[in-house]
Amino acid sequence: MTTQPGQMGRQAMEQGRQAMQQLEEVPTNVYFWAMAASVLTSAWLFLMGRRWESVFVGLWAPTLISFGMFNKLLRPSREMQPGATEPWRATGS
Repeated sequence: MTTQPGQMGRQAMEQGRQAMQQLEEVPTNVYFWAMAASVLTSAWLFLMGRRWESVFVGLWAPTLISFGMFNKLLRPSREMQPGATEPWRATGS
């Protein structure tokens, strides 16, 4: 069975939508703690004399924190405090 180019595009869009929905379910704190674990693991590996492994693991930190920031941009309203509206606006103006 052959697939048409349009059908392949629709399948790719559906897979992308499903991936974004799964990403939105991950709490933002998970990314922060994963980044911290990466930094600590990298330091431990360095102290154990495994320099190249420590560099490899240490490079995960910026990627993980970037995922966390992307996640935060996707769903800022879900983490707002109850009753808070427009927390980005300055108060008293």
